[in-house]
Amino acid sequence: FNGKMDEMAVWQGVELTPSDAVAIWNSGAPTDLSQFSTPPDNYWRFEEGSGTTISDSIGSADATLINGTAFSTDVPT
Repeated sequence: FNGKMDEMAVWQGVELTPSDAVAIWNSGAPTDLSQFSTPPDNYWRFEEGSGTTISDSIGSADATLINGTAFSTDVPT
């Protein structure tokens, strides 16, 4: 992936409906997905700000940043 991302969630074996997506992202900022009626299996918020490990907020699948990936404070307006 060549770009920037914030917040990533993975649902395994669950098909989210369009209304599910609207409920999650409607305010422009996601809610706490662990409280969602069908919580994701993994949820990375990218809140660490430094280092090379991203903590999984729900499961136990921490992620490792590789190939020069870095945190950014550049936020779209």
